[in-house]
Amino acid sequence: IVVDDGSRQPLEPLLPDKDELRVKFIRHQKTQGLIRTKKDGGDAATGDIVVFLDCHVKPDPNWWKTIQSQIADNYRRVVVPIITALNVDTWQEFNRPAPGAGGMSKCYLTWDIEFKWFEDDTPYVPIMSGGLLAMSRQWWNETGGYDMEMYGWGGENIDQSLRIWLCGGEIVTAQDSYVAHMWRDGSKPKTVAKYHVPPGSVYKNRQRAAKAWFDELYDKTLQFDEFRSFSGNGQSKLGPMDNFKELKSNLQCKPFAWFVDRFPQIYHWGGLLPPQIYQIGNEDGSFCLTRSGGRWGNAYAPQGSIAVTRCKTDDRVSWFHGANRDGKKCCSGVRGWNSDQCLVKGWSTQISTSVCNLNGYDSSQRFVWQDGLLHIGNSGNCLSIDAANKKLSTGKCSAEDPSLVRQLNGKEPMEWKKYEESKRSHEAELAKLGR
Repeated sequence: IVVDDGSRQPLEPLLPDKDELRVKFIRHQKTQGLIRTKKDGGDAATGDIVVFLDCHVKPDPNWWKTIQSQIADNYRRVVVPIITALNVDTWQEFNRPAPGAGGMSKCYLTWDIEFKWFEDDTPYVPIMSGGLLAMSRQWWNETGGYDMEMYGWGGENIDQSLRIWLCGGEIVTAQDSYVAHMWRDGSKPKTVAKYHVPPGSVYKNRQRAAKAWFDELYDKTLQFDEFRSFSGNGQSKLGPMDNFKELKSNLQCKPFAWFVDRFPQIYHWGGLLPPQIYQIGNEDGSFCLTRSGGRWGNAYAPQGSIAVTRCKTDDRVSWFHGANRDGKKCCSGVRGWNSDQCLVKGWSTQISTSVCNLNGYDSSQRFVWQDGLLHIGNSGNCLSIDAANKKLSTGKCSAEDPSLVRQLNGKEPMEWKKYEESKRSHEAELAKLGR
């Protein structure tokens, strides 16, 4: 099924042998956007399995076999392939990982309703990227597919992933299924987006997903600047939510706290749900670390810098918390609160930030609190502040050294409070589920 979403030149005449190839065309006279287009395509499918593929991909010849068998074992199982890279000039795949070496297939969910790529040692996918997936037509129909109140692009993968997990299904990776994908590249005009996304629609879509599924933790999303306008009376901008109420009732969907506990490697061991946040400063609390030029959010620059400034509790980017797994517990690193950035050890005494490695496999991100001091990897040194020059330094770990950094002004963040509130509110349901 090819859904032509109002292209200037209709697509159907470009494939005169469509009947021989068993291709069905659906055309929108007016552009509806990705989400409604995929909904129409999925609803028109007649096969037992519905597969969604971006139009800019090249599947491996046998990509479908494992996917088919995995869905046959459980009709409520959604399966995604390993996503590789596609050369748009030669239309050939490149950078395929070795068998069993992981690859791009799974994402995790952040509190600003973003999805971040990651890997772990399980087949399960918390959040799909959304462009490549397969599911039984029965499960597609039971879950309602997509939210038709969303418009354009963005947020539909978060809604769909949560409705699958919370309403009785699961999402897994087919480890031997490969689909090459064209990634955007500013140096290649062929990869530039040719479609228009209405201003603000992505934020509205993501807010609808959070309002539908986050329960008490929805309030956390309103801390982020891009979503503040949806607080209070601004929630009316989200539109009607009755479709979610009906779905939850029909499928007896679980509370969001169940999802958080279902993936401890992300939220508990990985540090996305910190019970405490703190500032990092010298012993007398005069100077603190801050993410220089940093912002709240998980979709900005992949690297950042750390500065030393006067400690101010209202400095939003001077709060940190434990992050990254240390086996089956937290933590082996330090993450900037409300960001995807973790402390990184560079050359000499250089400390910067980069996207957190939740697995804890990146040794450059290893910062561990021990005896009240921040140990840098296995170096035997601890992080310190050179107050005279307002810069970071390192020194031998000794509690007698007042320049070595400590945790200051520790407090419970909103997400932990709301998580605890949600567990109390849904205590009976979670008890039945064994959570």
